[in-house]
Amino acid sequence: MKQIRYFGRSQSGFTFVELSFVIIVMGMIAMVVAQVVPAMRRSSATAETVRNLSNVEFSLESFAAINGRLPCADTTGTGLENALVDGSGNKYCPATAVIGKLPYITLGYANPLVNADGFDFKYALYNKPSGTLRGTASLGARAERYQPSIGVYPSPVTLTDKSYATMTNRNYRLDFCQGLRAGMTQVASKTTDTNYLYVKTQGLASMNVAYVLVDPGVGNMSLNANGDRFDSLNHSATAADPGFEHPNRQQSITYDDRVVVGYFDQMWEALGCTANMATAGRALPNVETMLALLKQSSDDYATQMDIAVDMAYADNFTAGANIAMATTGLLSAGAAMATAISSAINTMGVTSGAAVSSGIAIGLNTAALALAIANQVFTVRNYNDFQSYQTKFNTLVSTKLNPLYDSVKADVEAGLNNVYSDQ
Repeated sequence: MKQIRYFGRSQSGFTFVELSFVIIVMGMIAMVVAQVVPAMRRSSATAETVRNLSNVEFSLESFAAINGRLPCADTTGTGLENALVDGSGNKYCPATAVIGKLPYITLGYANPLVNADGFDFKYALYNKPSGTLRGTASLGARAERYQPSIGVYPSPVTLTDKSYATMTNRNYRLDFCQGLRAGMTQVASKTTDTNYLYVKTQGLASMNVAYVLVDPGVGNMSLNANGDRFDSLNHSATAADPGFEHPNRQQSITYDDRVVVGYFDQMWEALGCTANMATAGRALPNVETMLALLKQSSDDYATQMDIAVDMAYADNFTAGANIAMATTGLLSAGAAMATAISSAINTMGVTSGAAVSSGIAIGLNTAALALAIANQVFTVRNYNDFQSYQTKFNTLVSTKLNPLYDSVKADVEAGLNNVYSDQ
């Protein structure tokens, strides 16, 4: 800085070089600000968009947990899903409502969920029907598709599929889980059904997914004709060919969309399908099946007890016949001995050996009679014991086992109801 004298006074000021330096510094600062501020705005916009997408993901999972289906797309711009209602009062998505805007009002939002630049998200869902109950993956339809197999009594025990379609206050989460399982089966087959929602990018394998959310970014990078700002497959996807870009596709000068995908297995875990289906589809039905088998076993044992009593009763008759035979043999031996004695007297002792033999026969038949009588006593006691055991067993079944069976069976039914119900 240089001092200059005017009429005896000195003044200070910037030289041209110093002023030029200040202008250059300020220009550099302005250039930095011009670059940083837009970058900060883009970063803030990206963070806000990511938050909105995350909120939508949570809302879709919550909607599915409560309603047992995904919402249909909004194809009229009202904020409401374009769903139809079947004869049972259940909503479902027609083929024309699988791709469209996000139905924000249906999801419980007062205002449209858009990206940071105010552009609507695109939404699509997997909605593949099937001819089999358990193979239906129409995620946009609330339907009866999950029925656990349970052993049913009376004899013989048979397995039957138990339906809960008419249960009061039932939610359809497990039916939705069954739909997700069908979708996972489709993915596991390593074949993509391009008639239903899928994602694909050049160089990456295509695959079916549960739902897709697309943020169109800030520009019409692919310069499509109607200028909807969605790029590549995200722009051209239709109900007839519902293919979207893979979320791993890198952004470039021709593509700035952001794709969020709901995978079947991801929703499966988010909704707790593993635990709920293990309880409702395995544990509780297995308990009821075990009870049915136990009841069947008790009936089989009761039948065996009846047979044992009948056999003991038959043994009683056999023992009585043995006594009669021994008595007959004893009487016959006695008659033979009398004859032998008479003959010995008439022959003056020549035939006395026959009398001895008859005496031995009498002794043997007496022993046989005693044994038959003892066997009769044992058989009668055995028969009485069997009758006593049968009475005790029948009492145990009627007063203990049957009430326990009915009680536990009712508890199992209540447990299943709790799993299936929203109460």
